[in-house]
Amino acid sequence: MCVIISKNKGQEIPSKEFLRKAWNSNSDGCGFAYNFNNKVYILKGFMDFNKFYDKLTIIDKVYNLKNRDVVFHFRIATHGKIEPLNTHPFLLPANNEKFVNKNEMSTTNGCFFHNGILYRLR
Repeated sequence: MCVIISKNKGQEIPSKEFLRKAWNSNSDGCGFAYNFNNKVYILKGFMDFNKFYDKLTIIDKVYNLKNRDVVFHFRIATHGKIEPLNTHPFLLPANNEKFVNKNEMSTTNGCFFHNGILYRLR
């Protein structure tokens, strides 16, 4: 089962050791989201822990993540390919827009993480 870690505003980001444990048990990719200026910033597609942690460290220095809500997701693949596109979070489409899945940094009004299997309904 995937690991989802939520950090509230005012709390320190989890330690490198804590995040490494999450990665070691769910190493099929990761991503995270944080709030800033009434937007949600998404960074996903990390397939290497050190690249993830290096980016997190940079974002923390720039945006002071202690003052932000942050959610992390560490994936273990039960369905779907092990690839950056299948890492979380996913953008929530707005006002009947088509769902777009990106594996890069994005800004949005909302996103979601899940811990299970979502099937495409047609």
